[in-house]
Amino acid sequence: GGWTSQSSQLSSFRFYALIAALCIVTPLIWAGFLMKQRQRNIRLLQEREERLETLSQRLELALQVSNIGVWEYDPATDRLILDRRMCELYGFSPDQAECHYSAWKNVLHPADGIATEEAFASTLRDGTSFLRDFRVILPTGEVRHVRSHGALHRTSTGCERVIGANWDVSADVILQTELREARAETEEQNRQLRSTRRILEHQSLHDALTGLPNRRYLD
Repeated sequence: GGWTSQSSQLSSFRFYALIAALCIVTPLIWAGFLMKQRQRNIRLLQEREERLETLSQRLELALQVSNIGVWEYDPATDRLILDRRMCELYGFSPDQAECHYSAWKNVLHPADGIATEEAFASTLRDGTSFLRDFRVILPTGEVRHVRSHGALHRTSTGCERVIGANWDVSADVILQTELREARAETEEQNRQLRSTRRILEHQSLHDALTGLPNRRYLD
């Protein structure tokens, strides 16, 4: 029919060609968008990992400087997780980093064990903070004074954990004991000085033979 006539199938061909082009171009555009989104998420993840690593290093340095040990207790499994400093603090070997509650219970001083266990049970039951000073007996027989602070924590899955920190306060306890003894000694010396002063005043104001008031007393 010549070049000026249009085929009856040309409109259908153009329509299907447009659909085919969209089917090719649309996934490419969507893939490019996803790639940009992925790269942005990777950068955010790297930044968060760097911040987390920095915070972890600061926390580790702070724990090393302060000699604080960190522990975690799982009531469901009765499992106690200790870090390296906690093992040193209680005289445990490194293979005891994961142990049961009984391992901690057995090293408590008999005079402090019952009250400490009751305070820990109150934390599990009522959710109150666990703040307690107690003594532990090391395998060598040495008695060490420990201060423990813990709190009940609920994970995202609903599980309960008690997380806390311990540190050695033996030097502080010894210093306080020495200060109390020095204060008691000072008070005793002051009492003796007051008693001696009263005796000297009495001797200076009374006759040594008869015990009667002398001229100075009358003056």
